[in-house]
Amino acid sequence: MQVTRQCVSRLDATAFKRQDETGFLDVRVFPTRAGVFPYLDKATGKTIRELRPPEEVFKPESLKTLVNKPHTDDHPPGMVNSRNVKQYATGKVYGDHKKADDGIHTESRLQVEDETAIRAIEAGKHEVSCGYHCDLEEKPGVHPEWGPYDRIQRNIVYNHLASVHRGRAGSGARVTADQADERFERFDACEIDESQNTEENKPFMNLKKMRVDGREVEVAEAAEFVIETKLRADEAEIKTLNHKITDLSTQLSQGQAKLDEAQEKLTKQQAKLDEWSEKQRKDSLAKVVESARKFLPKDFKFDGLSELDVKKAVVKAKRPEAKLDDEVYVSARFDTILEDEGKTTHTDGGRDVLDHLDGIPPAKSGESDKVTKARLDMLEHQANAWKPKSQQKAEAK
Repeated sequence: MQVTRQCVSRLDATAFKRQDETGFLDVRVFPTRAGVFPYLDKATGKTIRELRPPEEVFKPESLKTLVNKPHTDDHPPGMVNSRNVKQYATGKVYGDHKKADDGIHTESRLQVEDETAIRAIEAGKHEVSCGYHCDLEEKPGVHPEWGPYDRIQRNIVYNHLASVHRGRAGSGARVTADQADERFERFDACEIDESQNTEENKPFMNLKKMRVDGREVEVAEAAEFVIETKLRADEAEIKTLNHKITDLSTQLSQGQAKLDEAQEKLTKQQAKLDEWSEKQRKDSLAKVVESARKFLPKDFKFDGLSELDVKKAVVKAKRPEAKLDDEVYVSARFDTILEDEGKTTHTDGGRDVLDHLDGIPPAKSGESDKVTKARLDMLEHQANAWKPKSQQKAEAK
């Protein structure tokens, strides 16, 4: 279905410039914009919302149709054509009709040539309205930014650009670039009445009361639908997130309970291990003390001494020249001392090896000396194995 439409936008009120030679007014203009626009359906008396999508508004083929089209002072009763252009044309749109920097409006240049129209603009008539034809796609929906709509405008072809007063806002409403967007969303399109262009034929805003965050506010009917939809969506999302938080809290509590239980078991096992280790330490110390008593004075104080301290005391008493700076060595020395007393199964050869390392000559002769000599020869052979045989023979002599 092809229809005739007009839409309200604005001039750049900060950049009016008359040409010196002609007195014409040259001004930057923002002819139209993308969005959802209500208009009055005269057949039903209802407000219909039409989506003007960005891909249609900024389509190059559509933008070009406004270039060099006439400017009029208010909309004429119908579209401008060759039969009435002299009667209604007061200037023209020229230059590149393109997307504006705000990404919503279109932008071009306007030259107004009629003195009456120029003075009206200079007096505050800053709004502009495109007259155009378009196809309507009967496809309702909800735009994520602009809200619900009943149908979509397609294939926009511009006819003229009119200077108009801003609908029910009155002639005193001064429109500038930083004020226009929100105000125009309410009355941005209306169906052209071919017989007249009066204020009575323009749509009015139906306000609805609703509560937002506990406060009662008045909003447009379209805004009410969008707000309620958003609130319901937010409420559902919050509920979902709360369920997730509850589930995660439950999992966290269960995990913490298992961790605490494992920690308690570990603590008990560690206590048992510590208890066993302490018992082993005490038993071992008691054995060492019992073995050491026969080598130390009767008044020797064992209180507070460790197992190593007791062994050192015995080694020092029996082998004063022995080294005491190595724990393993001290334990080995202690064992050889006990061995001499027949308390272990160690051979005398082990003791003699340790004596040799300390530079002490063997204390015995006989079979023990043979064992000791054999071990010493083996140690010497291993120590000199890296040397050439000739060197080993020379050193042996």
